[in-house]
Amino acid sequence: VGQFYDVFLDRVSQGRHMTKEQVDAVGQGRVWAGQQALDHHLIDKLGGIREALAEARKLGGLPNDCPIMEV
Repeated sequence: VGQFYDVFLDRVSQGRHMTKEQVDAVGQGRVWAGQQALDHHLIDKLGGIREALAEARKLGGLPNDCPIMEV
């Protein structure tokens, strides 16, 4: 479990531009969701799967009606 948590800290710290220590100070093994995650700078904005897909299309330079294929 410790090894998985270390990998998690490493990935989150890189993605959020924080040190591993900063991420651990916020997380400490807890799960933050919704507004709490936003308040702790663990997510960029609130939303669901539709918003995530719209953002993925935008970042990929794809049209809004581009189909999504599950693999």
